[in-house]
Amino acid sequence: MDNIYKKRRANLATWMAQQGIGAIVLQDTEERRTPGIRYFTGHPGDAIFILAVDGSSVLCPWDEIMAEKMAHVDKIVPYTTFERQVVRAVSGLLKQLKVPEGSRVEIPSSIPYPLFLHFVDEMVGYNVVCREEGVDDFIDAMRSIKDSYEIDCIRKASAIT
Repeated sequence: MDNIYKKRRANLATWMAQQGIGAIVLQDTEERRTPGIRYFTGHPGDAIFILAVDGSSVLCPWDEIMAEKMAHVDKIVPYTTFERQVVRAVSGLLKQLKVPEGSRVEIPSSIPYPLFLHFVDEMVGYNVVCREEGVDDFIDAMRSIKDSYEIDCIRKASAIT
């Protein structure tokens, strides 16, 4: 099971390298839902996920017990470590992944502009980008083409119904 998530993350990391992106940030919360975190990690709950261009990954879940049981990532760091502050969490996680300063870090296009400015202000060492037709669109395109695991799940669900 872990291999399917690694393969998906490797495909995304290849795209990131082509785009000159050092890391991407995905956030799944009540304010901004994204199925991308579950797609790349298997974790079904609220969390921040960061993937570095070298393929290393970290998940910062709200529910660390669920993440320990369900997530397939290199590292899990509880959200409470960063006092439940999203910008502080992203900055700290980038350092844990050893993403070099000066790297382009893409955050979701759904981030409101005032929060984007907060990221830019707090993450001075990084080139924070938030763009349409960026990582969100690439992830949507990846998810639209079903891999062998997804096809097997669809077949099993069809057999049950």
